[in-house]
Amino acid sequence: MRRLARELLSTMGAKLYQVDLPTEILSRGFWLYAWNIVGPQGEQFCYVGMTGDVTGVAQSPYVRAGVHLGFNENNNALRRHLVKRGVEPETCKGMKFLAYGPVLTYRHKHRHPDYETSRKRIGALERQLWTAAQAAHHTMLNERPRFAEEFDQSLWEDVRAAFSPHLKLSS
Repeated sequence: MRRLARELLSTMGAKLYQVDLPTEILSRGFWLYAWNIVGPQGEQFCYVGMTGDVTGVAQSPYVRAGVHLGFNENNNALRRHLVKRGVEPETCKGMKFLAYGPVLTYRHKHRHPDYETSRKRIGALERQLWTAAQAAHHTMLNERPRFAEEFDQSLWEDVRAAFSPHLKLSS
């Protein structure tokens, strides 16, 4: 019986995977992130997002990445967008998660007095990053963010410089 169990396990294709996790992405705050995804047929997809939602909490990018691929339909937007295109995330050839931040300061333990202002500022940068990724001919999974058109130019230059090598953004 034990031999049969071992043979079954060995035919299931179990492997050990390693994910090197920079501990900095565990920090809550106002971050920008992007997913670079290669679908099962080699399709190229991109998804741009931010941390800091309407609940008044700016999660860490690590937490946001996990729920994006989870099965809770209230917060797994990336999975839903892929499935809408007929792609199960588990069948993709590759996924790269890029996180930049924290772009703006955030204090979770106390009521963050400028939360809405910070959220709007990071949202405007999210919109600009999404627009730049689309202009670089990425197939965008999510819709263009609805935040204000105006963004902080000096912050944008830093954001663009960080994402540009990975998303091939133009100057």
